[in-house]
Amino acid sequence: MLIKYIISSCTSHFGLKLFSLFIGFGLWFVLGQTVGSSISLTVPLTFYNTLNSQIKSAEKVAITLSGIRKDLWALDQTQLAIHIDASQLKSGKNIVNLSQEHLLIPEHIKILHYNPANIIITKM
Repeated sequence: MLIKYIISSCTSHFGLKLFSLFIGFGLWFVLGQTVGSSISLTVPLTFYNTLNSQIKSAEKVAITLSGIRKDLWALDQTQLAIHIDASQLKSGKNIVNLSQEHLLIPEHIKILHYNPANIIITKM
């Protein structure tokens, strides 16, 4: 008796159940794109305006980005890098505090964390 009730419940009003499935999937898809998310990456450290000077520093920086999920998915992770202007460095050891301006990303994506947050750079 119970088995017949379960089978009849599953097979009756199939069109309404299918419609409900599509509505649920549609809401999940639309609302899921606008939910905030975060992603952790390791990006290289790059220098510009070096003018034949040698620079020694860490090669990579671990970062955590925060933003809307679809914007994070749209980032080309292979093109991300920390950019530092070598002409602003003095000869010898320099400590650079990393900030949002060192990573070229859209303004609506925020950087939550750097590791290391302070980079020691030696310019020769």
